Amino acid sequence: MKIFALYLMIKPYKNSKWITEFRTKYDQPDFLHVTLISGRYVEEGKVNELKSAVAEALSRVKIEEGDRKIIFNELAADSGTKSDDIFMINSAENKFVTNIQEELKIALCKYNNYLNPITKNYEDNFTPHITVARDFNVQKKEEMMKYFPADFVCEGEIESLAMPILNNATIEERMDLKNIVIFKL
Repeated sequence: MKIFALYLMIKPYKNSKWITEFRTKYDQPDFLHVTLISGRYVEEGKVNELKSAVAEALSRVKIEEGDRKIIFNELAADSGTKSDDIFMINSAENKFVTNIQEELKIALCKYNNYLNPITKNYEDNFTPHITVARDFNVQKKEEMMKYFPADFVCEGEIESLAMPILNNATIEERMDLKNIVIFKL
């Protein structure tokens, strides 16, 4: 079995370099992305079929002028069920991101063996966001909140859709470019 997920790769604008610094300090710094489809299992022999399903779903999504711009402007800190606290910055409404996530969710409904079944709820109640910190305590949360000015914003551009195809869900494997299929948008 292989593990796959689908991410929108985000290139932050110059005025958003602080987000990389923040993520390096408080989280596992990986590619800046919005997860559209959470980790799921796929049989090794079905990987090409999976790639085709993604490409077909993307062919149904229209990209208009300005769709690539994405703005993150709402802090959200959730306490999970098993010390999986997550600190996120939610995106302002972006119909393109919502539409592409819905198309992919429909196209990949038969690939429903989730790495973590809790993430199905995330997909069903999709809110585009970037994760900036995980597994923190109250004291660390207060420290992180002070980092953000009242009028903060993180802006970027959607570059592509990435589909890592992994043997194990480790940060090292996720960051290895040979494990990532890139779809141009």
